[in-house]
Amino acid sequence: MGASPRYRDIFRPLGLGDELRAVLRVGGSCWGYMCLHREAGARFSRQEVAYVHRLAPHLAEGIRAGILVASAEFGDVADAPGIVLMAHDGSLLSTTEAGERWLEELGHPEPERSGVPMEVHALAARFRGAQVPPDGLPRLRVRTRAGRWAVLHASRMATPETDAIAVVIEEPSPAELAPVLMMAYGLTKQEQVLTGLVCRALSTSEIADRLRITPNTILDHLKSIFDKTGVSSRRELVASILQEQYLPRAMTGQPLGPSGFFAS
Repeated sequence: MGASPRYRDIFRPLGLGDELRAVLRVGGSCWGYMCLHREAGARFSRQEVAYVHRLAPHLAEGIRAGILVASAEFGDVADAPGIVLMAHDGSLLSTTEAGERWLEELGHPEPERSGVPMEVHALAARFRGAQVPPDGLPRLRVRTRAGRWAVLHASRMATPETDAIAVVIEEPSPAELAPVLMMAYGLTKQEQVLTGLVCRALSTSEIADRLRITPNTILDHLKSIFDKTGVSSRRELVASILQEQYLPRAMTGQPLGPSGFFAS
């Protein structure tokens, strides 16, 4: 530890010694991390490490709950999920205010179809003539005229008057958008899977165990991925995959929403 520049230049002048780091994770997602420090000469015991390990999920849940409360207090109609309710003949029954904004941003309306964009019609059409599509509830990722991505998903919604189809339009999370960007880079299926694991901060050994391949094979795949995406490290790779939707908002300090993505 004494040879570490971080310890030598930062910790030692502050009179600090042992350091304990903890990732605050719950439900498969990381909601934060913390670093605990001891004065020089003191070390964290095994019991203290175990205590922090037990405490970390509860702290993560507290952070997540706080974000939920904050997101419930503030909202922007322009970025809120929109709901579009359609009849089986393709006519528009109703829509929320946010839904109207999303329809306008999707653009390319068909006048004979009450101004509903073709993407919405294509998704709703999967329900016609069938109770439930055989391959599950349909989802569609598209790019709007404003240049951002939107995800559409549909489901059947029975009403007293008609058996309608509800289409929800919202911003995708980084996890949903990443596969589209990886395909745009020309990554193979195996490279896409590996990149997804890298974005989840898994180590080389963890990825090797998950994919049942050798660490050397992983390094070969990473070299190919780096070449295709124009990056030179895992950190740059994650930034490259998420930068279209995540990094611009992070730079402006936008608040997080319930999913862990930005609220507006």
